[in-house]
Amino acid sequence: MRALLGVLLVVFTAFAYNVFWGEFIHCDIGTCPYPNPDGKFLEIGPNYAVFDTRGDPSAMGFFVLAVEFKRHTTVTIQGWWSYELPRTLAYVVSDKGLTAFECSTGGGQQCSVSGAAAPGVYYIVFVDAWAAQTVRVEADGPLDLIDVSPQRVACALWRAGVLRGQRITYAFNWPSRPGASVSQDIVEGSCGPPDLQEALAFAAAAGLNATEASLLTRPLGYNVTAVERKYGSAVFYLQPDLTYVVPLALEVQWPNAGRLLLVNPSNVSVTWAVELRLSNKTGSSGVAHGSRLSLTNVTLPPRSVYELYLYGVAREGGSYVFSYRIRAAGSYSWSNYVFYTEGRLVTQNGSFLNWLWGRLEQFWGGVTGDKCAEARGAGRSWAAERLGLQGVVAELDAAAGFVLMTTGVGELAKAAGGAAKASEKALEIWRKLSRPIKAVLYLDLLANGVLLGWDAYQEAASGQIPWREIADAALMAGGPVLQRSRLMASLLASGSGVMLFLGEPFDAAQQFADDLYAEASKYGNYSQCFIDGALQAFSTYAQEATIANYLGVVSTFVDWSKLELSRHWLGYRQIAALSAFDYKTPGPIFKFDKSGYRFIAVNKEKLGYASSGNVIMFEISSKDNRLYSVARWNKFLRWVSWLAVEEGKYGGVDYELRLARFEYQESSGATKTALAAVVVDKKTGVPLLLSYNDYFMSLVVGKALQGGVMGRVYEVTLAGVKGQARAFTFDFPGNMEKVACVNAAGCRWETLIKYLTGVLAPELYNARPEAVGMEVFLIKEAREVVSAKSLAIDWLEPGSKGLFLVQQPGTAFDVLAIDREGRLVIVEVKRKEYLKREEDLRQLADKISYLRQLDRIKGVSVGDALSYLIAAYNGAGPSGIGSHGASSTFVYEPVLQVLNWKGDKTRVIFSFVVVDIDNHKAVVYTVERRLEELTYDFIKNVAKDAYDLFDYVKTEGGVDIRDVVRATVAQYSGTPPFLK
Repeated sequence: MRALLGVLLVVFTAFAYNVFWGEFIHCDIGTCPYPNPDGKFLEIGPNYAVFDTRGDPSAMGFFVLAVEFKRHTTVTIQGWWSYELPRTLAYVVSDKGLTAFECSTGGGQQCSVSGAAAPGVYYIVFVDAWAAQTVRVEADGPLDLIDVSPQRVACALWRAGVLRGQRITYAFNWPSRPGASVSQDIVEGSCGPPDLQEALAFAAAAGLNATEASLLTRPLGYNVTAVERKYGSAVFYLQPDLTYVVPLALEVQWPNAGRLLLVNPSNVSVTWAVELRLSNKTGSSGVAHGSRLSLTNVTLPPRSVYELYLYGVAREGGSYVFSYRIRAAGSYSWSNYVFYTEGRLVTQNGSFLNWLWGRLEQFWGGVTGDKCAEARGAGRSWAAERLGLQGVVAELDAAAGFVLMTTGVGELAKAAGGAAKASEKALEIWRKLSRPIKAVLYLDLLANGVLLGWDAYQEAASGQIPWREIADAALMAGGPVLQRSRLMASLLASGSGVMLFLGEPFDAAQQFADDLYAEASKYGNYSQCFIDGALQAFSTYAQEATIANYLGVVSTFVDWSKLELSRHWLGYRQIAALSAFDYKTPGPIFKFDKSGYRFIAVNKEKLGYASSGNVIMFEISSKDNRLYSVARWNKFLRWVSWLAVEEGKYGGVDYELRLARFEYQESSGATKTALAAVVVDKKTGVPLLLSYNDYFMSLVVGKALQGGVMGRVYEVTLAGVKGQARAFTFDFPGNMEKVACVNAAGCRWETLIKYLTGVLAPELYNARPEAVGMEVFLIKEAREVVSAKSLAIDWLEPGSKGLFLVQQPGTAFDVLAIDREGRLVIVEVKRKEYLKREEDLRQLADKISYLRQLDRIKGVSVGDALSYLIAAYNGAGPSGIGSHGASSTFVYEPVLQVLNWKGDKTRVIFSFVVVDIDNHKAVVYTVERRLEELTYDFIKNVAKDAYDLFDYVKTEGGVDIRDVVRATVAQYSGTPPFLK
């Protein structure tokens, strides 16, 4: 019997394996569904791939497509899944080990990303979410599937830091491996033994062929069967079965110019002969064509990167192909470097040509009646005159049709930590390699449309990299930053503060914007055309001048000493620097695609820096049914006192986390004080992050604890209803009193306990940290508004219709939250002796009565409105690019918790937090009721029972309250990375 079972098991296994292989893997593209005949999870077309599990969300795994782009290809990824949670749905990783694209939802249900990929081999990785999802990858060229090994894919993913420790589950179009397991772990060993990698790095850099390379690898147990040199890489095929890719050149492009990074990954110095060619005819990849421009010998020290700049001038617009050939020890490697331009590669004598171009455009606009062209031409001429009709001559001969200049810039610098996240990923594959100066790294990011984020902002604000270098990078990058400069000029000219401070005031940028908009206003409805023309002229000139100056090109037309005294030139440079950062509007504005609306906004105040360098309070406001971001306070006076909570180092910055009290003057002249949480650069004293009345304040108050215990849960009876009680003690530093005394009326310890309750809410009320708000005012009305240009959110078109939630004074709850079951949580923090104050209890009952009277508001349910309101008080901000941005205001991507609102029947967790300040003890009482049952009499009876039971509830056998705080800090999605 046992033998029979064994035979049946073998037969079944063989059958199942053949079915798996035949249905999942081994079939022709387009003829078999992937990965099974029912779900058809993967559909592949000539230039697209669709991964869809909505038919059967039980699929699990990481699905990989290996593709080859033979020319520069624009790739777009769009994804959807069934939950509003942060999730990465797809990656595109290059064979060299760089993450080209990553489609992440950021807390919503959808993701979208687009960009250009240089020629080469790429791996499209669909990440199964164990839920219904659809991801579409589309290219503007062929999606050619190629045959590679699972191990080669795993090596690239490991280098790129994608899915480390996971396993490739399914992969497609690998006919060279029929019958082999496609499962491959993404681990450090995916690339082979370290000694083998070192030997192959030398073989690649020295130009060895397969026979020569085998002499190095045989002692390690491997034999090289073939070497392929393409796309700036050397690919080694070995036995036993292993493929290893060594990058030797990276291609980086920006408008009108480009750069090659030559990489020596070996531990010896090498000399390469680098030949460059240029042609205006697109050729097949891997074949050099066009006339030779230069042949240069380049010596690269061990483990180094050499920068080779390309700076071109062409008579005609169109597609130009740069080809490079690297020769080392008799071996050749061809690859193409391509960029596209709609006009000249570099405009000669830029400012004068802009002036002439502007005059011609004005004339032509007048003749044809094109008022926009006429205004745009006037803008170009105006800009050229502000630059003094200076031009850039790079001493290049344009008459020949095209000329190319190459130069190596900057001797190699030692690798350093920090910089932007994308740069770290790009260089991670060569652990010990040198890296270029940070300004050049920033240029690469900006040129590819990646704006600088929090890490770069910290470095600039702390003085590690001057803002002038960021301006240089932004000017050379052109394109994406030019688009942002329009927005930045608009913000400055309209008086809306730019919440960004780099340690120096940006007065010239403000003056430039004012002058520009004042002149543009003469053109009425066509003022924006004037502005576009002027900024385009400044951008063209700035690119030429900056690139020429950066490369050390002598110009006989530019008097740099005079140019740098021009306030318009300086102003545009400052705007470019501001535009380089991932900027977020300081105000809670959320996507809301319901009832014909595009967004919901809340007039919650936010604290941050204005462009002048002054601390200021911002809020969202409306006027004439238009929504704006406005300054609320006229004058920040001083920091009165602060408590140093924590010190640390992040991204090369030594910071101090503080809880601080500040003084400000309102427009009425009245002087007031308030609490804030501040992250300060210890070296310069510049605050890098400011927080006011949000969950970051809760985190800081929690981190300020020096001790305390949270006790077990007691079952108690409150107002005749079964409830719970739980005690905790708190131990704050002695000088916390200086911060807690926020006004002349005395110390407001209750304020600190409110924020401490907020950080404890996940433990006390089973609420997600993102769904907790402190001192939350209820909604007075919802106004129908349209968005103004100054709101500056990437997904929000000016003129979009939305709802503006205006708050009702006198209705603030100490803590308002939504638990994980969708119940409303109402918390009142009281000193023990205040539980007997009838006036306080009536005020609380009145607020709950006001809440009961809320009804549907202009197409938005009360449940939705309260969810967005709490998110605003928690600190969530607009859903722009990136997770933190470069704003000095605390803000993070919204993660909404849905409230199950049923009017009077809404389930509510009602809670008193009763505080004994003298004994540093608090007791949290909770009871669940329907909203209609929270009457004054009920609240009064709960307060009486809470007072009587206070001494009965103990903390014996409890846990360290600081451990509870640390757990919340770790799970909160808004926690800045340096606090984790």
